[in-house]
Amino acid sequence: MSMSKIALSFLFFLRTVRFVPKVEGLMMKLMRHFPAFSKHVVVVDVFDNVQMKLNLDDLVQQHLFAHGQYEPEATAMWKYLLASSKVVVDIGANVGYYSLLTAKYGAAEIKIWSFEPMTHIYNRAKENIELNSCAKIHLIKLAV
Repeated sequence: MSMSKIALSFLFFLRTVRFVPKVEGLMMKLMRHFPAFSKHVVVVDVFDNVQMKLNLDDLVQQHLFAHGQYEPEATAMWKYLLASSKVVVDIGANVGYYSLLTAKYGAAEIKIWSFEPMTHIYNRAKENIELNSCAKIHLIKLAV
C-alpha cells in the first residue's frame, strides 16, 4: 500500500473521531503541511446526508472535510435567515456549500441562484450539486 493511501486512510479514521478534542486541529495540520495527506479528492457526507466532493489541497475544502461545515457562526446565521427567504443569491459560490445548505434547510419552494466565475471551482460546485440531485440550485459561471 502506498504512503498516499495510508495517509488517506488515516485521515478518514481521524474524521470518524473528529469530535475528540484536538483531533480536528491535527487533521488540519496534516493536510496543510504534508502533501501525502492533501493530494486527494474525496467524497464525504458533510452535513445531514449532504455529500460533497472535496479536494483536500484547498483550505476551504479541508475545513469541510475536517469539521463537516465551514464558518460555523456564518452557517448558523445563514440557517436562521433561511426561515423567511424565498430567493437566495450565493455570490462566489465556491464548491457549493452555502447553496447546498440552502437546498437542505430552506423552504421547499425556495429559489437558489449561485454564481462562481472560476472554471475549476465552478466545475466542482456543479459536481456537488449533481451529487445531491439539487435541481432547485441554478449555478451560473459568472462573476458578479
